[in-house]
Amino acid sequence: MNKIREDVIKTHQSLFGKPSLITCAPGRVNIIGEHVDYNGGESYTFCLGRYIYIVGNKNNDGIVKVYSHTFRRYAEIDLNSKGEKWTSFIKEAIKLWEERYGYLHLDLTIGSDLPTGAGISSSSALVCGLLSFFAESYNISLTPDEVISMASEVEYGAGLQGGLMDQTTIVKGVKEKILHLDYKNKTTTVLDIHPQYRWALVNSQIEHSLVDSEYNTRRKECQEALAAINKIKDSTHQFLSDISLEDLALLEVNSELYLRAQFVYKELQRVKQFRILAEEHHPERVGALLSESHHGLSRHYKVSTPKMDELVLAFQSCSAIYGARMMGGGFGGSIIMLTKPNSEADIQSIINTYNAQHDKSTCLITAFPVTGLRNEAL
Repeated sequence: MNKIREDVIKTHQSLFGKPSLITCAPGRVNIIGEHVDYNGGESYTFCLGRYIYIVGNKNNDGIVKVYSHTFRRYAEIDLNSKGEKWTSFIKEAIKLWEERYGYLHLDLTIGSDLPTGAGISSSSALVCGLLSFFAESYNISLTPDEVISMASEVEYGAGLQGGLMDQTTIVKGVKEKILHLDYKNKTTTVLDIHPQYRWALVNSQIEHSLVDSEYNTRRKECQEALAAINKIKDSTHQFLSDISLEDLALLEVNSELYLRAQFVYKELQRVKQFRILAEEHHPERVGALLSESHHGLSRHYKVSTPKMDELVLAFQSCSAIYGARMMGGGFGGSIIMLTKPNSEADIQSIINTYNAQHDKSTCLITAFPVTGLRNEAL
């Protein structure tokens, strides 16, 4: 049994008594297709074998009591008070649930081996996990799409205007497969990927908070770019994914709106190229797509940081790595890499240098597709 999982169960038992249920909500890895979920685009993703663990049982106290194994903090949830920051997504999940399905009375212990602020969807994993735990505890039947939709509402309520990539991947992930997510047509397709592709993540430990960052600003800029194109062209495009090169040229070249729209257009071209390469073994070409994506995220979408660019460049310059890019909403977080066999020592050398220069303690995470959100009786 995973040590963190075991510790969370033992902690709950010591605080609240024997738990009846554990929900395991994995993180999300996005291979290609960044910042396109809210632009009607497509992505290729899979679930990471690191989890938010939610352990608990019903109580007779008429309230929800939560202990964070990660932060070593306890809270009794009061929807009428502000509460501590770490409870914000928990409160929003409880609020939405109680509006629809009635009051909750639960003891919960939450722990994780999924780093927070690392661009691998710890917030979405928490929210999806909570909703799944509530449904299982109260015998409410929710479809995967209903969990995804509700989780998105919760995150909006907490101030994060994201798309549906994270929630969809977390809920629908399949072991040893990747997901093709089409956000405009609202479809999810399970695909094989060539077994010799080796993925790795490094958490830069440049922590980000998407609610506090410019993430919401980027979404607003995309909406403004689309509105400008529609107005000039007298068209009715619904998403930036609908625009052509000719449409892009209608915007003032190198303006902020042009750069945002340009990134989305080019990222979606990379997504199409990846589909062709995914089931065959073309690591050099796939690696190049990752590195091109980072260039766009840094220079056009402007969601990187100098330290992140420095670390990505070090990985891109390493002969053991085919390509690398920042992953997630931006302004910190993790880096995804496509690596060669037996590359660990070379990657670790770069990590050691980075840690020494910036007083970090980051490490290499081997990434492979695992099953999505699941509940287990205890």
